[in-house]
Amino acid sequence: MEEAEKKMDDIASKTEKCFKTVLPELGKIAMKMFDENFDLAGFRNNGAVSAWERRKYRANDDGHPLLQDTLALRTSISVLSTDEKSITVGYPIIYADPMNKTRQFLGISTELEDELMKKVEEELKKIFK
Repeated sequence: MEEAEKKMDDIASKTEKCFKTVLPELGKIAMKMFDENFDLAGFRNNGAVSAWERRKYRANDDGHPLLQDTLALRTSISVLSTDEKSITVGYPIIYADPMNKTRQFLGISTELEDELMKKVEEELKKIFK
């Protein structure tokens, strides 16, 4: 019995260490995917891209990609908080939330979930090899 408890403690310790190591990596994956949505001018989900609506307020489009006049919004996407079990990626800019509602660039997608799970599984395999 003592041997099994020791092994379980070891597994728990390694798993906890794994998540502390992998959380920053998951944040980087999410930030990269959200940044790519700006290149796509839309939100990728379920294998498709929901393209952003064209500008309505400019009679003469000056060639700037949508949501990228100053790049402040795109470059503001960052890790906002972390703890031992979670990481939050978002944007500290006040106007980002309304912009994300009209032209989504940040959020959960099947592609993001797949990439995050792939990374977690990869790290757990290192522990349980």
